[in-house]
Order: sequence, then structure tokens, then C-alpha cells
Amino acid sequence: MRDVWNTRALADVDKTHLWHPFTPMREWCAEEHTPLVLVRGEGAWLEDSNGQRYLDGNSSIWTNIHGHAHPTINKAITAQLERVAHVSFLGTTNPAAIELAE
Repeated sequence: MRDVWNTRALADVDKTHLWHPFTPMREWCAEEHTPLVLVRGEGAWLEDSNGQRYLDGNSSIWTNIHGHAHPTINKAITAQLERVAHVSFLGTTNPAAIELAE
């Protein structure tokens, strides 16, 4: 089942509230520009808000090895989110960081 996305509304809110690093914002925010709104990933593929699929040639972080929506990674992220989403590393530590470092 495909979700229904309002690409125009998402683009308008994006242009009003977000800054995209390494992106020429004048062109990005131009009225005639409709950003590519990516809403889903599976394996090496991404899907935009209009249902178009793209091979993820950029594949940042771990997706270049494991792909999008990898069940083992999703399970680990969900388990961590049930404990705490984020803590600063400035003068503190946490078990997940210690286990990873070990």
C-alpha cells in the first residue's frame, strides 16, 4: 500500500523552514523548483512522494553497505529509541557508546 503525499505542500513548508547544506538556496526556494521529496527506502532503492523509484547512487552513512530499512538495523534503532533517543557526549557517556567502542 502506498502512502499519499502532498508534494507541493511538503515543498512549501520545506522552503519556508529548512536550510539544505551545500545547496544553492536561492534556486532551491524558487517558486518554479519542486524538490525531490524522498519518503521511503528499501534496499538500494528510494521512492519519492509521487511514487517514482530511484537507485540510491548517493547512499550515505551505512546504506551504501546495508541498504535502506534493513530489519536488523531497524530493530537496534527501535530498541535504543525506547531507552533514549540522544544524549550529549559532552562530559557524559552511555552504555551503547561504550559497547560500540569496545
